[in-house]
Amino acid sequence: MLRNLERLLNSRHGSAPTCPDYGIPSLEDVMHGGSDSLRDLTAEIKRSIENYEPRLRNVRVRLVPKGEEAMLLRFDITAELIGGGRRSRVHFETRIESSGRMSVRE
Repeated sequence: MLRNLERLLNSRHGSAPTCPDYGIPSLEDVMHGGSDSLRDLTAEIKRSIENYEPRLRNVRVRLVPKGEEAMLLRFDITAELIGGGRRSRVHFETRIESSGRMSVRE
């Protein structure tokens, strides 16, 4: 699950020829766009997970307020994991590293 989410969130729109909306928009555009861009990125992360990770339902993505690490963007993702006839709540923390990669952990 983590690898799939990392792959999805580290892909940019247009990188998969058969699915042009796979992934999220360019982070460079987001970083220069201000608070509306961060809200749009949050919505894009949610949309992408809902479209391309069918095991997760009721996805919620929240931008974590900046704390001590003011230059770091972090998101909390919560969802229901559906599998084997069971449902369970899952929580993931994501952060955009200085390299521009998005890391995901439980």
